[in-house]
Amino acid sequence: MKLSLAEIIKRNVVKLDKEKGIYNNGIDNSYPQRVERLINNSVTAKCAADKLKSFIIGDGFSDESLNSIVVSSNELGDVTLYKLLSQIAHDISRQKAAAVQVGYNALAEKTSIEFVPYKYCRYGKKDSNDYSGLIHVYDNWEKSADMKYNLKDVDRINAYNPLKNVVQSQFEKYGRNYKGQLSVLRLDDEMVYPLSFIDTVIEDADTESQIKLFKNTELRKGFFAKYIMYHSKFNTIEEQDAAKAILKKFESGDHESSILMLEAEFNADGTMVEGSSVKFDKLEQNINNDLFSTYEKTVSNNIRKAFLNIPSILIEQQEGSLFGSSGDAMETAFRIYNSETYNIRFLVSQWLTDLFKNSVTDKLNGANFEIKPLTLK
Repeated sequence: MKLSLAEIIKRNVVKLDKEKGIYNNGIDNSYPQRVERLINNSVTAKCAADKLKSFIIGDGFSDESLNSIVVSSNELGDVTLYKLLSQIAHDISRQKAAAVQVGYNALAEKTSIEFVPYKYCRYGKKDSNDYSGLIHVYDNWEKSADMKYNLKDVDRINAYNPLKNVVQSQFEKYGRNYKGQLSVLRLDDEMVYPLSFIDTVIEDADTESQIKLFKNTELRKGFFAKYIMYHSKFNTIEEQDAAKAILKKFESGDHESSILMLEAEFNADGTMVEGSSVKFDKLEQNINNDLFSTYEKTVSNNIRKAFLNIPSILIEQQEGSLFGSSGDAMETAFRIYNSETYNIRFLVSQWLTDLFKNSVTDKLNGANFEIKPLTLK
């Protein structure tokens, strides 16, 4: 059987939006927001992303004195280099990319490095030299209904270029309104916008989320051990209300209305006739605990593979292990995943080394930003 190119799903679509002057990230320009929500709605994906983040951060910088150095400040207070590393690791684990805003003084020295959520960033259209000189930053590209959508609020920040003459030229152009430059680290340079780790298993993450939702809906609204009570006709409305009040006391708060009252008449064979009292029929629960067990194991395994084949023992309870004892198993898993994530820590270290060149903080200018692998505590 021949598979045509048209039958293979495009994982992401990037098109120039001439009106906004940007390259859309996804057909609806909200790919980063979509994958982040899918991760947050899938228990396996969320756990895997958090664990990947931990291994990128590792045990902090080898030069431990760097961890506490303040690199920027915002309305929430000072941001240390360790906090910046944590923010960068968070975005890389979700988006396979991260962004920071570099502040300069008039001498083209770097005065601050501030984290910017990568999901807010869109590349501006290229010039005649195939260069995107501006990066557009906005917190509502997806046009969320609970937020104001106004393109006048978009920040347009110069793309990272630390050359002294470039920085000084920009500084003179914008004056006090100069916002510095925005640098983006992408783990995948093959596309304009890198695909998230979750991308190849988006359907699996959604499946896991939908199974969880289905089970919850069935428990809340399905036939969960409900009863039908047939009774002979009450003489008065007051008698009927009194009977309902008594039955309410036997129902749990989480499963109210689990008894349906119907008036009827019983015959001798069990059907109601006038003068009889009551009869109960039970509707058994319609929840099959084994219905999705195979699906859950399959999608969970696929999601773990997408996050650099994270060992299952790092995110799931283990009844047994091929590695040996539990302690040995964890140590082996840490060694394996530290090896898998080494390249990411190396790229982050190199990125930070470049970002802090010519910093006003002597300690950061030329510092060793090597990140220690995560150790089992």
